[in-house]
Amino acid sequence: AGPRTLLLGDCGIGPAGAAALAAWPGLARVRTLRLGSGIGDEGVRALARSPRARMEALNLAGSKGSLSPEGIAALLSS
Repeated sequence: AGPRTLLLGDCGIGPAGAAALAAWPGLARVRTLRLGSGIGDEGVRALARSPRARMEALNLAGSKGSLSPEGIAALLSS
């Protein structure tokens, strides 16, 4: 079991935290994820590669400026 909605917009988890989240088994249950903490390309790539990431809604609004076009492309292609 685990949460279906995870709001981490103000937690400042950064790229390493996003990578840890991507490896967390509970992520498979999460459908809505908000990460507004500057996870950067490294964090986005970790989420994009994660077989557990099955979100229906992903909010990265707080990551403005920390994502490159390549990081966004990795996310969109996942």
